[in-house]
Amino acid sequence: MKIIKLINLSSKDRERIIKRSAGNNQKIIPQVRKIMKNVRIKGDMVLFEYGRKYYGKNYSELKVSKNEIKQAYRVVNRDFINAIKQMIKNISKVHQSQLRNKKDYTIQPEKGIKVWREWRAIEKVGLYIPGGKAIYQF
Repeated sequence: MKIIKLINLSSKDRERIIKRSAGNNQKIIPQVRKIMKNVRIKGDMVLFEYGRKYYGKNYSELKVSKNEIKQAYRVVNRDFINAIKQMIKNISKVHQSQLRNKKDYTIQPEKGIKVWREWRAIEKVGLYIPGGKAIYQF
């Protein structure tokens, strides 16, 4: 995995990265909402219709086969797979610890990463959700 810090980029590259997710995603949002509503109403079986409509394929089941999983491992970048596995390991470690510890604590899921839970009364709060306008696709 390659880590790039925005501060080390040229202003041109920084601007390109910041704008990369703005795209034309607003055009697809209504379609996505329609699909989600349709699945809520009709259930998973409606996904077969979407498979035919968008991919031209006649799927017979929703479960991913072992063969499809093996094929995915061949085409997905190994660094990405390793990063996802590490993420799962770290998140699982933190949440398993939360089940055992009812008090405030600090856990180090891997060297250099510290995670803690803290309970305190607050009067006001502001949130920053990383990603901004980004829509992530895998």
